[in-house]
Amino acid sequence: MTTSQPAFDAGPARKPAAATVPHGSASARASGPAWATGILAALAWAAFGALTWLWPNQAVGFSDWAFTTELGIAALAGAALLALVALAGQRVRAAQRALAALRAAGPWLVALPVALAAWEILTAKTAILPTPFFAPPQALIEVYADDWRRLGDSVLNTIRLLGLGVAYGGLAGFLVGVSIGWSRRIGYWVHPVLRVLGRCRQPRCCR
Repeated sequence: MTTSQPAFDAGPARKPAAATVPHGSASARASGPAWATGILAALAWAAFGALTWLWPNQAVGFSDWAFTTELGIAALAGAALLALVALAGQRVRAAQRALAALRAAGPWLVALPVALAAWEILTAKTAILPTPFFAPPQALIEVYADDWRRLGDSVLNTIRLLGLGVAYGGLAGFLVGVSIGWSRRIGYWVHPVLRVLGRCRQPRCCR
């Protein structure tokens, strides 16, 4: 008795079709969209630079504010650099680190030029705020550019006085602490003074 043949031949096993990736999707994924907040910040800085550079200052009875043109050009240059990072930051490896560092500060990069523009308009452009009491942003640049030697001397003197104070205070504290531990009589008279100057948070440490 012969066994019956199968009704059909399954044929050779078929291999699963490989998934097709659309052409250019990998590069598009790598490049990514442009940084919208960075573009907005670049526009805000460009507007502040154009406002500072092109809008003439209000006459206030003395010479014009220095470094007005320099501030406007610097703001425009910063806007161009920020726009370049926002548009090509994902495509250029050298700009990816800068883009990653700037993303966290994106809202501040938009708010800062808006605040500077309002400050500039209220002081240098319209003189709504009186000048001796309210100076424009470029006045700060003038102070640092003209008085940098005096500011440097002041910083050095402050650091020197701070260092001398810390050294004298540390030496005095060391001598007082050694004296209290060495002599009970000195500790008897000095310890109440220390308790008056600074109370211990834990009462047991002062017993």
